[in-house]
Amino acid sequence: MKSDAFDRPLSVVLICSAGSVSDLLVSAWRDTCHDLRAIVVSGIPHRKPLSPAMARAAGSGVRVLRVEHPVDWPALEAQLADVRADVLVCYGFMRLIPASFLRRFGHGGVNFHPALLPGYAGPHPTRCLVADGTYGTQGGLTLHAMTEAFDEGPILARARFLPEDFRSARLYARMIAETMKAMIREVLPLHCAGLLKEERQEGGVRTWAEYHPRSFTVTEQWSAADIAATAAFLGRRKGVWLRLGERMVRVFELRRNLGPPTGRKPAVGLFTVEFDCADARVSMFRANRAGRLAMRLRDARSDRSPAPAPRRVEFVRVDGDG
Repeated sequence: MKSDAFDRPLSVVLICSAGSVSDLLVSAWRDTCHDLRAIVVSGIPHRKPLSPAMARAAGSGVRVLRVEHPVDWPALEAQLADVRADVLVCYGFMRLIPASFLRRFGHGGVNFHPALLPGYAGPHPTRCLVADGTYGTQGGLTLHAMTEAFDEGPILARARFLPEDFRSARLYARMIAETMKAMIREVLPLHCAGLLKEERQEGGVRTWAEYHPRSFTVTEQWSAADIAATAAFLGRRKGVWLRLGERMVRVFELRRNLGPPTGRKPAVGLFTVEFDCADARVSMFRANRAGRLAMRLRDARSDRSPAPAPRRVEFVRVDGDG
């Protein structure tokens, strides 16, 4: 597919961390209309198999290279010596990439940051957005040019997410992957052709996003949206808890919003707990064996549903078009 900026697809090297978003992006890379030459992935030890998405990419001829931190950059460059690519695309790599590596690519590198820069720069933007309760205003995705500093390059495009995008970690992963694909397809060719207006990161509050795990206790004053987001993104390590008199019940993701508050007491079942919060009566999966099994069955059904539409991508062309 030709763009109005290039008469050929771009050749790309993807550098990322292992995870659901990276796997979703790699699985549907063909939708970006560009040529994926190689993947550099961290977080997969050599003794472990590649994820199915990475293995399929490798089987189709994409070079997949695993790296560990700290990265041996000269060795990595040697492994990619015969790979010619227009641009480096980065997501969640969590380490600075040296200028010598970026110079290997004719158009340098671009990075996806899951927040609206300049706010929430740093390694854990999504978790900090949820912990601070600002996901409704600062939640989104920023594509920016890479420099030798963390998350400081000029902004190329943004997409603002909605509060409901944060009610499930799996929904969020699918949403952000779809939006990344749209930016790669629509924005990246314009950037490489010099047809994109870059926005310097000036003004605004630059919050450093580094999250330190902690537990949360849900109260009746919480909204259903805040409960869902907290459980989805912050509950895996320290946990999200509901106090029922003298009893503490640990909960996982939101199962369903049951409607307005009823005034009834909380109801604890084998795999769910139902209770009133500030604006709804909700059902949540319990953090026990039955709750985990029920959640996995729910997720398996949702994975077969159509992919969500990407959020609107905002960018400015220098020729005033688009």
